[in-house]
Amino acid sequence: MRTASSRSSERCSTWPRSGELRPDGSKPCRHVPKFPERGETRLITDTELKRLYAYLDRAETEGLEHPFILHAVRLQFEFAARMSEIRQLEWAWIDLDNRRIEWIARPALCPSP
Repeated sequence: MRTASSRSSERCSTWPRSGELRPDGSKPCRHVPKFPERGETRLITDTELKRLYAYLDRAETEGLEHPFILHAVRLQFEFAARMSEIRQLEWAWIDLDNRRIEWIARPALCPSP
């Protein structure tokens, strides 16, 4: 579904071509610099994961971090979830008896194609 803003954006992009202000097929943004890449995605190693969990255990025992942070990091790694998904988790989705979380598809998290 196209929104009003996407239609007006499209008009701004096509209007100069229709008025012969720029040649058809030209790229108006070719000289605009792109945002720099932040590096490659990499998997965490077993050694790093052991160190992380050792720190989480120590931080919990010594009170180095807020308990919510410690639980959020553990959840993130246990479920391979994005931090935004962990932050939006609701208690209604958690089944403590069966030790499960039923992730509910939300429009903001799972936009339809």
